[in-house]
Amino acid sequence: MLMDSRLWVTTDEVSVAESLLGMFRQLDHTHGAGPFAAQVTTYIDTELAVLLSRPAASDDAVNARARVATGFLELAGYQAVDTGSPALAQSYYQRALTLTAATDDRAYGAYLVAVNLGHLALHCEQPRTALRWAESASAAVGTTTSPATRAAITAVRARAHARMGQEQEASALILQAESLLDSSSPGDEPAWIKYFTPAYLADEVAHCLHDLGRSPAARS
Repeated sequence: MLMDSRLWVTTDEVSVAESLLGMFRQLDHTHGAGPFAAQVTTYIDTELAVLLSRPAASDDAVNARARVATGFLELAGYQAVDTGSPALAQSYYQRALTLTAATDDRAYGAYLVAVNLGHLALHCEQPRTALRWAESASAAVGTTTSPATRAAITAVRARAHARMGQEQEASALILQAESLLDSSSPGDEPAWIKYFTPAYLADEVAHCLHDLGRSPAARS
């Protein structure tokens, strides 16, 4: 007996989920995590869970589905941090990492380790852990990832050193992150790193300066 073709996940169906992810990301950017975090988690636990449980029609559908699912889990983790649930955030990030490992998406995996888990460690006042995450991610991908991705990873390393009061190391890494971002071509960057603009990097630098006790420079 032939299986009903509607059971197979296609790239067209994944595109619908991707559009929803874009909508939720924009709502988060505009309004913050609070008003929409519950809707994101509900989608993950229902619609996304069903999408992941069904067979995929092709390798392209497998990879596209994994990228979208990772994006949803990353967003949910980010929102969990904002709403004061770091343990839940770590759970979402680790689930996202499992998906990147399954599809051998090393760039996104390194980003999740350094930026998401690294920022979570900083949030929990664990700068040495943040530095280990970021340095291991940087070593794993070397120069194979995009400039903006490497800039984001480097910025986490800078923030970890700054939190530990190591100004020389932090300053050198800030300059490195700025140089990497200057060399980036936004049109060539993965969708999940496009948010990392000069304005976002300036915010990371401000955090570094604040932790180093240079509040006037941080304000500027």
